[in-house]
Amino acid sequence: MNLTEQHRAHVGGLRQTTLGIIRKGDQVSLAMKKRGFGAGMWNFPGGKTEEDIGELPEDCIVREVLQEVNTQILEVRLVAILYFYFSDVRPEERWNQKCYVYEAVDWEGEPTESEEMAPKWWKCSSIPYHEMWPADQSWIEPVLSGKILTGYYLFTKEPVCLEQRIILDQIIDE
Repeated sequence: MNLTEQHRAHVGGLRQTTLGIIRKGDQVSLAMKKRGFGAGMWNFPGGKTEEDIGELPEDCIVREVLQEVNTQILEVRLVAILYFYFSDVRPEERWNQKCYVYEAVDWEGEPTESEEMAPKWWKCSSIPYHEMWPADQSWIEPVLSGKILTGYYLFTKEPVCLEQRIILDQIIDE
């Protein structure tokens, strides 16, 4: 299936996830994922919403950032929604996801290491894209330059990005 077919087939059954961007001047806090999905790659803190209690993505990002990097998010702004599909993973395994990306408008505490993530400040011009998910640069750079966007990505589990589509200046919440 191509990206459009994947989206049509799975949009209603996607796992809801979040990512949180913490910035300080011309720096951004990324964290090395130490275990689980995406281990060994730099990413922003975040995680899965607690579906069983109906947790909202805005509440999830606050909880996850506190758990993963010991930083209290006080106010966020939605900057992107990313739809991730995996061509060679059965839908029942729930790898396909709708990811809400928030930028922290106000936060307290210096990001520190937890059992799951080890944060580090990076200059926005020196982000280690070669140690991140393929295609991350395609959405991170516009978001860090002030754009909002919707992104659609088709991956394999290796991970290799087979196809991507980005819509700038629009957040599509399907």
